[in-house]
Amino acid sequence: LNHDATRAATGSADFSAKLWNSISGKEIHTFDHKHIVKSVEFSKDGTQLLTGGLDKTLRIFDLGNPDQTPISLDAKDKIRRSSWLNSENQIVICAWLDK
Repeated sequence: LNHDATRAATGSADFSAKLWNSISGKEIHTFDHKHIVKSVEFSKDGTQLLTGGLDKTLRIFDLGNPDQTPISLDAKDKIRRSSWLNSENQIVICAWLDK
């Protein structure tokens, strides 16, 4: 949920992250990915959505312009969890190796 609980974000095994109106339950937007999405999190001000998953790519979507190409950062392995740190400019990633 975003800070004021008006929007929700979900990650899915259908290779997408979705943005929802949490009051009405209606889907607002679908963000396509190349593999399962394991992590979604709103920025503190609610203007960006951070996603990560099994495609080893961290994405930052601008929710004011959701069709815009996201900022993408490659990880060395599958992303299990990603989160904004103390500011909008720092991100923590948790990844794991399959052996």
